[in-house]
Amino acid sequence: MRIISATLIVLSTLFAAALRGQAPGKVSLEDIRALQGAWVLDVAKSGLTDADAERRVMTLGPTWLRIDLHRPAGSPPASLIYNLDGTTNVNAFGSSTAVTKLTRDGEYVVLETVFSVNTQAVTLHERVPRVPGLDLPIEVMLRVEHGYQGVAPTGSKTSPNVSNVTKFFRKES
Repeated sequence: MRIISATLIVLSTLFAAALRGQAPGKVSLEDIRALQGAWVLDVAKSGLTDADAERRVMTLGPTWLRIDLHRPAGSPPASLIYNLDGTTNVNAFGSSTAVTKLTRDGEYVVLETVFSVNTQAVTLHERVPRVPGLDLPIEVMLRVEHGYQGVAPTGSKTSPNVSNVTKFFRKES
C-alpha cells in the first residue's frame, strides 16, 4: 500500500510539472527577466557587516545568466555564467575555478556554484525568487567539503561545515 501511495505522489508531481509546460529544472528567460539589473546587499537587514558588502549585476543572454560580483577591499569583480538549460559551466574564478548550474524549483531559481578553494570544494546553494518584491531575499546555504563533517553542537540542526543565511538585496535605481 505504501509503494502505491508513493508511486501516486511521484506521478502526480510529474503530471503537475507537465501541465505547467515547464520541464523540471529548466529555466527560461521569462523566469529570470525580473532579476536583470544591479542589486546591492542590505547588510543591516541581512545581519551582516560592511565587510560582507556586495553588489551583483545580473545580465541576460539568449542562453545564459551572467552575474558580476563586486565586493569591497579593492578586489576585482568576479563573473559567473549560468546556463539556462541546466547544464554546468566552468568559470575562471581568481586563481581557481567555479562550476555553476542554474535550475528551477517551483517559484524559485536555484543558483549552485562549486568553488575550489585551496583544492577543497566549497558549495554555494542560493534559492532566488523568480519575481522579487522591493527586496530580493536569497536563501543561502554554504557547505565546506573538507572531508570532515565534525560533530554538531548539542541542539544544532546543521552540520558544522554548513551555514544557512538569508541575504536581502535591493535593486539599484
